[in-house]
Amino acid sequence: MQFRKSMISLTAGALLLAGAAFADATSASAAPASTTDGATITVGATTDDSTTSDPTGGHRSLGECSEADFRDDSRLGPRKLPVTGEVGQELSHYQRTGGEPVQQFLDTWWDPSARSGQGGWQYPPQSGYLINPDGTPRRAVTSLTPGLEFDRFGGTSGNFASPEGTKYAARAIPPSNLDSVTDPGSCNYHDYRVLQTFSVYSGTIRPWFDQPGYGQQYEVVSALIPGAPVLDPVTDALPIQWLLDNHLICSTTDATNPCP
Repeated sequence: MQFRKSMISLTAGALLLAGAAFADATSASAAPASTTDGATITVGATTDDSTTSDPTGGHRSLGECSEADFRDDSRLGPRKLPVTGEVGQELSHYQRTGGEPVQQFLDTWWDPSARSGQGGWQYPPQSGYLINPDGTPRRAVTSLTPGLEFDRFGGTSGNFASPEGTKYAARAIPPSNLDSVTDPGSCNYHDYRVLQTFSVYSGTIRPWFDQPGYGQQYEVVSALIPGAPVLDPVTDALPIQWLLDNHLICSTTDATNPCP
């Protein structure tokens, strides 16, 4: 049965590759910007003159993300996205602009005046949670126990993650989170296993970036972990790297801080 499933997956991937059409837009002058994880964003040509409402269709690879970005614009993520493996499953049915034309998507969610003119995404209020009638985030304290696995698309300087297997569209994050400078093929995907019990905020993700959301997210903050330093007095965010350095978690995907 496992062999049959593997053959079906490989056949489907091969058909997608055979039918893929890659039309590169002419690149424009690029200006770097940064994500919340500190990764560089390259802004390229984005004019959308095609009749296709979403650029993801036909841009698939078998098992990894491409190094090249769609339209040479890292805001839009890798040109090719995988169909197999854990990341391929989490990206199934994903549309990078949520069905909107590229330029409309960028006009809605990208603020060119942010970060002193470098540009940046317009992230949702209240850390992306659904919001109560009184304006507070709909979140609760949750304990993560040894053996539990969670993942994220982003570097270790971030402090948000989701239960392993959460669809990318349900996370309601921008397509640029799929970009990795050091390991493009990984799609910037990182998976972790809990070694020691610790608490996080958790809650349902609100729709944003033309994505459906409604997945679950974990927010790591200093106030919920005894002895953790306050590294960000404004948001109280505690980066994933601190959890790794202090052996609260290990990585199942990376060579650094690997699980035993």
